[in-house]
Amino acid sequence: MAGLPLSLELFCLCRLFGILERETMTARKLLARAGITVLLLAGVIYTLAVIFFFILLNPGHMEKEVRLSSDVIQVTSYPFGYESEKITSYYKPVGPIFRKEYAFDDEAAVRSVLNNRYDTTFILSEKAITNKTDSSQPVTLYQAVPADNPELVFHAAAEWNSPRTYYDDYTEVRTYLKAQKYALQHFPQRTLSTQPGPAIGMTGALTLTCRGDWDISSCAFDAAGIISNLLEDPFYMLHEFSVIIEYGKSGSYGSGPANSGSIEMSFGGPDSPPLIQQQKRADLPGIIEQRLKDAMGQYDQTIQEEWEELPAQETQEASVTQDAQETPGAQDVLDTQDSQETSTERSDTTQTYGSAETASSEWAASSVDSDGLLTPEGAFDKLYAAVFAPEGYTYECTYNAKGNFYAILSEWETENGEQKLHVTKTAVYDRISKNGKCQLFVCYNEYTTLDGGEWSTEIAEFYAVDRQTGEVTAGNKTSWSQPASKAYQEATGDK
Repeated sequence: MAGLPLSLELFCLCRLFGILERETMTARKLLARAGITVLLLAGVIYTLAVIFFFILLNPGHMEKEVRLSSDVIQVTSYPFGYESEKITSYYKPVGPIFRKEYAFDDEAAVRSVLNNRYDTTFILSEKAITNKTDSSQPVTLYQAVPADNPELVFHAAAEWNSPRTYYDDYTEVRTYLKAQKYALQHFPQRTLSTQPGPAIGMTGALTLTCRGDWDISSCAFDAAGIISNLLEDPFYMLHEFSVIIEYGKSGSYGSGPANSGSIEMSFGGPDSPPLIQQQKRADLPGIIEQRLKDAMGQYDQTIQEEWEELPAQETQEASVTQDAQETPGAQDVLDTQDSQETSTERSDTTQTYGSAETASSEWAASSVDSDGLLTPEGAFDKLYAAVFAPEGYTYECTYNAKGNFYAILSEWETENGEQKLHVTKTAVYDRISKNGKCQLFVCYNEYTTLDGGEWSTEIAEFYAVDRQTGEVTAGNKTSWSQPASKAYQEATGDK
């Protein structure tokens, strides 16, 4: 459409300047040239109108071009108007005029997106194909490191779906490493982890675990310390991070201890709330504590409603099972009922409870059995006071799937050569000694890889706690086959 007026304009210009005719100027020629001038102006106006219509009113012909690096140009186009979905492509400049489009997952394109997103130079390597975490949608995954910090290893992904999407876990990995360093200095007993990232192999949000009602205040204080420390980093003025706190309570009636739910909080970024300001950070522990209490209260209410809806017989069976997993010694009640045998060793094991509340209140009333002998939990209290408290350990009491008691004393990280390992120190209830006088415990150091894989387990010590006096005796051995100390053998009747 613009070709005709363009030719007309050229013709008029030639006529106007006398290139086509070289005749003596007359009145007729002046009028002719005036007409040609009018035609020329009309052609120019028409051409400008065409340009205005196709470029400004039809954005499909409009492209926004940004040079991300010397070898990458980002081109954004809008097929159906500025409000429509944009299409972003990446090109390699070829000479001063031409360009060649990159494949969406080429290393140069992904690297340039990262460099522009964080205003940092990155190095990419180890290209692989994987899937999104929540679907089978394929993505191209790169391992990446900042050029100035090669120990901070993260991943960048290019999603195959349209529109093409680029995402990474640089902020999440940076957040986890910084938080972990802070936690090891201030509260090494608190375990940090991360959620799964958007693609398999990627890291998600920083996660802390609140281990129950008794841990709410301490967990809130620890989380607030981590968040305040992170906000001291100028990086988080531009980039948002999330912290998830999972709270553990007993599972639904009839199940063992489990993760009951979580709360998520986001901080940092250009639109940070006033809470991140220095004068507001003192409020963080109280705010987090209240959110945990509200979430746990809602969880308890939901479980109670589910409990009330159970049929009467199912409720009674679930209550006995719940007590067996959560209440000291109550597993013996279940064992006695299932086997229909009478135990002469402990008179309370044959007692039957009509409700969960009755059983729970009677068992929790004391750390000793009805015959005056220490329960496993009561014996551990003596063991902790004599051995672990003087060494500065804190502990968390819990139960395995069989309802057996054990205590988590500490968790930390170590290295075996180039292998980084997670260590959990536990005191596990074993059994009553052969002579019936002592509760026996085994102290373990359990080693796992940072991704949760099993590595090894070592025995640190054996302990016996007298069921009447609470006296603690060490076995002075680190394997089952090794003979115990003479004092241990005399106290327990075991070798």
